Amino acid sequence: MAAGILKDRVKSIPVTATELPKEFAPLFQNEQIIGCYKGIRDLIIFTDIRIVSIDVQGITGKQKVLTTIPYTHISEMTIETSGYLDIDTDLILRTTGGTAMGYSFRNGKDVIAIQNFVAHKMQ
Repeated sequence: MAAGILKDRVKSIPVTATELPKEFAPLFQNEQIIGCYKGIRDLIIFTDIRIVSIDVQGITGKQKVLTTIPYTHISEMTIETSGYLDIDTDLILRTTGGTAMGYSFRNGKDVIAIQNFVAHKMQ
């Protein structure tokens, strides 16, 4: 896995499935998208079986790193709520291999729903 992508923080806002980039791999049979969140250039997609992170790199944005993490490989999850000066809520996931990936969300309510969904899928 690309360590750089997993350490990036993404200021995420919801997007619809129709806004997914063409580089996004087709869904597996019977796989459904639960939520999509887009940063300035990056994207995180939650499906019913995995998390897909798309990290756009370079000046032109032509290079992209796609990382897929099955929920069964997530060992730890942390939520850091927003404060007085920090308006973003952070979701930090750690894989069984010890790699951490963090995402910042503008709407804290979305993070709570995502946390509940991921916690259920980790079982």
